[in-house]
Amino acid sequence: MRLDVFLAKARILKTRSLVKIAVDEGMVFLNGHKAKPASKVEVGHIIEVDIPRSYTKLRVISLPVRNLKKSEAGSLYETLEFRRKELI
Repeated sequence: MRLDVFLAKARILKTRSLVKIAVDEGMVFLNGHKAKPASKVEVGHIIEVDIPRSYTKLRVISLPVRNLKKSEAGSLYETLEFRRKELI
């Protein structure tokens, strides 16, 4: 599955356009490397999203086969680290 599609379906960022901006600006890493929108995501991969307001590190535990409810989106990943950043 494409990285941008996974991030949108897992609701890591609110919209697919925000996902595209974050990936294009180099704020998303896949297994420690800067990611591209079409990077392939598989179960067990580590995704880091380092946006201005927060940092999230997660492990993919399953891939969606259909659109999910917001309450079900969290079942796609395990959060390894999350921290909010203070804006200056």
